Amino acid sequence: MGARVLVIGAGDTSIDAARTSMRLGAADVRIVYRRTRAESPSRQVEVALATADGIHYEYLVDPLEVLRDGEGRLHAARLQRTRLGAKGRHGRPRPGSDDELP
Repeated sequence: MGARVLVIGAGDTSIDAARTSMRLGAADVRIVYRRTRAESPSRQVEVALATADGIHYEYLVDPLEVLRDGEGRLHAARLQRTRLGAKGRHGRPRPGSDDELP
């Protein structure tokens, strides 16, 4: 595991993965989620514990591509900011693309 960890998704399992990464020595752990906190499936207590552990959240961010180095190891991710659109068939706002993050 590297010093920086990116977790995609904001459910309780994603939070478990992020908190475990911190316990295993990751210095920078970030959770990205394509919707807002209000649409996140995680319980508020889980979010509070993760935040207290130093985990950073970024909402309205969607992964585009995982980048690998010459030896096939993950070294970066290309992400884009999103915005919420019309509600989908399950009543939740659908994320839409906006612009790419560097």
